[in-house]
Amino acid sequence: MSYLEIGRITIPAIWIIVIGAVFISSFLYRVALKEKVGEWVSNAFFTYILVWKLSYILFNFSLVSQMPLSIVYFNGGTKGHFLGILAVIIYVIVVAKKKPRLYMEVPYFLLLFFATYEFMNNIANENIIIAILFLVIIIIQIVLHRKKAEWMREAFTLLFVVQLLLVTINDSIFSIKAFTFIGFYLLSMWIKFFRE
Repeated sequence: MSYLEIGRITIPAIWIIVIGAVFISSFLYRVALKEKVGEWVSNAFFTYILVWKLSYILFNFSLVSQMPLSIVYFNGGTKGHFLGILAVIIYVIVVAKKKPRLYMEVPYFLLLFFATYEFMNNIANENIIIAILFLVIIIIQIVLHRKKAEWMREAFTLLFVVQLLLVTINDSIFSIKAFTFIGFYLLSMWIKFFRE
């Protein structure tokens, strides 16, 4: 399942999965910690989209100058993805300095987001066993959040490693998805454990 057709519009399924994962993980975060996730999530999401889409101008300036509407149809590709990720990391670091609450919120939300994303993606691709494993990770994470265990650092790292191993079942450790996951994990570790 790579595209969804809604009338005359064709939408990449991955976009629907990412948007769904943002909303579902925000809901699950609220269930787990009994508090609403901050506005940084939507700001980070739109920052990524904006940088990823507009990076097309940076990498294809001559084409954009000839056909300005190409911005609507194209994006920055892999380079744009990494620029978008970098923009999100910078944004989150800047906001975390102003709002100490994010030191706890960002790592747990990102881990929950990636587990939710992988659950939805594996369901869409009919990898039911892997999807169930990600569902178990989501449930474990919610339970750990509610208990607020003292060994949370170890649990957080263990959940990351398990998720990364599951991601590499379908993709290489050197895939864009794995690098994105590792980058956000390192951001989470920096925010959670080295800035408190």
